[in-house]
Amino acid sequence: MNTGGVSDYANSSIYQAPSGAWVFAAGTISWSRGLENIFPGDQSADPRIQQTTANVLNAFLNGAPIVQKLTMSAPASATAGQSLTVRVTAANSQGNPVATYRGTVHFSSSDGQAVLPADYIFTGADAGVHQFSVTLKTAGNQTVNVADLADPTLAATVSVTVTAGPAATLSLAAPSSAKATTAFNVTVTLRDQFGNVATGYRGSVHFTSTDVVAQTLGDLPADYTFTSGDAGTHTFSVTLVTVGNQTITVADMANSTLNATSPPIAVSLL
Repeated sequence: MNTGGVSDYANSSIYQAPSGAWVFAAGTISWSRGLENIFPGDQSADPRIQQTTANVLNAFLNGAPIVQKLTMSAPASATAGQSLTVRVTAANSQGNPVATYRGTVHFSSSDGQAVLPADYIFTGADAGVHQFSVTLKTAGNQTVNVADLADPTLAATVSVTVTAGPAATLSLAAPSSAKATTAFNVTVTLRDQFGNVATGYRGSVHFTSTDVVAQTLGDLPADYTFTSGDAGTHTFSVTLVTVGNQTITVADMANSTLNATSPPIAVSLL
C-alpha cells in the first residue's frame, strides 16, 4: 500500500559492487513499514518483507547462496595404499557452503594407480559438503582433482606427499659375467607392494652363494643393516672365485620371504 492506502509496487534490486560489497536497494521508502508495527493498531508488518530482509542480511554476512567455487581439503601426507579422507565443499564467494548445491563431481589424480571415488551427485543431506575416501599408491608428490561435470570452472586440487609402504619384495641386480677374484658390485633394492622403493626399510640382509669357496673365504658382503641414508637400496662389493656359472642369494634375516637370487653369473679366469 502507498501512503494513500492504494496497492502499488516498487522495483527492488540486489547486486555486488566492483569492490565486492553487496548492495540492496529497496526501491521504496515504505519498505521499513513492512518490518514491524510501529504504533497501536498498525497492521503494516508483513512476514514476506521480514523474511526477505532476513535473507538479504544473511547474504551480506555469509555470502549469497550461489556456488562460486569448489574447495577441497586433504591430509598433507599419506602412506601408499592407505585410504585418506578428502572433504569437498561447494562454496559461495565468502567460502561458506551452499546447501542447495546439487551438482555432480568427478575425481582425477596424477597417480595412475589411485583408487578414486565414483562420480557423485550432491544431495540435500550434504548441505554443500561431502567427504570421500581416496587411496593413493605411487610414492612422491601427487595431486587429487575434483570438478563439477556440468561446469568445469568449479574445480579444486590438493597436493599429497605419498611415502612408500613397508617392504614387500627384495630384488638383486648383478652382472651376467665376472672375472674370478675380481670384485664387482651388486645392488639390493626393497620395494613395497605397489613397486615403490621402500625408503623406510631398516632390515638386515645376509648373503650366500653357490660359490662355496668365495663364501668360505669371506668374499661375500658381511651382514648389513639398512639405514635411512640407504633409502631402500644399497650397493655391495662381491668377489667370486670359482670358475663357471655361480649365483648369489640375499635374504632378510628376520623375514625369509624377502629374498632374491641372481641369474647365473658366468665366472671366468682373468
